[in-house]
Amino acid sequence: MDLIHCLRKRWAEHDIVIVPGATKAVITAFEDRHGIRLPTDFHNYISTVDGMGDIGTTDNDLFCFFPLSDLVSIAEFVPDRANMFAEASRYFVFADHSISLPSFAIKVNSDSSAGGPVASVYSDGGALAVEDCFDSFGDFLRSYLEDPNGTSAIFPRGL
Repeated sequence: MDLIHCLRKRWAEHDIVIVPGATKAVITAFEDRHGIRLPTDFHNYISTVDGMGDIGTTDNDLFCFFPLSDLVSIAEFVPDRANMFAEASRYFVFADHSISLPSFAIKVNSDSSAGGPVASVYSDGGALAVEDCFDSFGDFLRSYLEDPNGTSAIFPRGL
């Protein structure tokens, strides 16, 4: 069973309405607006299921996955602290746990074949700590599906 099918099944078990994926045109417009290409595994996810729908929707473990229309770079997420992380404009926040404790962001490039690592982002109380914790979106999903509580406890080590 593929990861996205497992994700949809898990969300259905948590009474989350499964929203349709973003269209090719919407994804391309997002990529063009930001001058990036989404990593292939993340693109497949967004084109199959576009997050959890309405902001504030969470699973029973307090994870919220954002729709493409609500993805922002770390630079936009915490503009007052963007200068604290050199690659703030290359990481896009796509999910959070328990109101950003932590958030998760995927690194994007101009080439979709360059897989993007997923970072844990801690930005509470004026801090900004970002650390790559997963090699890819697929690795992040695998962790989330197997152990959501363990995934939610992955904070950058610098804290």
